[in-house]
Amino acid sequence: MSDLKWYNIANASKYGINEIQYFKNSEGMVFKIDTNWKSGSLDVSTDKSMRILQTLSNTLDVYPSFDEAYINSFTDGCDEYTFIDSNGEEIEQTEKHAAFIESFQDEGVNFLYDSGFTDDEDDPDVIITGGFTFEDTTDPTLGFFTDTK
Repeated sequence: MSDLKWYNIANASKYGINEIQYFKNSEGMVFKIDTNWKSGSLDVSTDKSMRILQTLSNTLDVYPSFDEAYINSFTDGCDEYTFIDSNGEEIEQTEKHAAFIESFQDEGVNFLYDSGFTDDEDDPDVIITGGFTFEDTTDPTLGFFTDTK
């Protein structure tokens, strides 16, 4: 039996959750989408003390910090877009970049795939800043595979 405990965590300060996604094309250019969410919550599992995690830092990088993490909901986000060249340097945006962003906003992630960008299929980076709250919860995966007959 596992010693993992499940917790529901939420940001303690407004606009305290960043969800960062990276898409890369064949030339090595990266399109970074950093969504700053007003509020949200996740269910996470760990064998660590949540009180210790909470007192160690006001910043929490969710996926590396926990054994499992599931996003419940994020609300009222605003996006920041960055283009990064193959050397890791930020590219100053031109009208062409603005048009690319507008097309992405109109068409969604399929526009990126159609434009030759791919993601690494990993979860996005989710970072909570400004502290977080937590409470005990149950494993969110329980009941997913129960027989309904």
